[in-house]
Amino acid sequence: MVGERRISKIRKAHRYRCIFPGIPVLMGTMRGMYFSGTGIDKVHGDQVGQTVERTTVMNWIGPSELKTDVGLATLELR
Repeated sequence: MVGERRISKIRKAHRYRCIFPGIPVLMGTMRGMYFSGTGIDKVHGDQVGQTVERTTVMNWIGPSELKTDVGLATLELR
């Protein structure tokens, strides 16, 4: 049989080993409680009111107007 001293060490190791997965679970629970108690507009960030600056496309050319004799392999718009 296993001695009392060994059982005590196993229990202590198990106790400390369970802390590591328990911390993220506890933090997730706290975040969930915060977000469920907060208004949906604040959670989404609607109060920030970010404005997107629109740019006009004036001097752009289409892919069909490109010179293909240059050796262009790919075209990417960013």
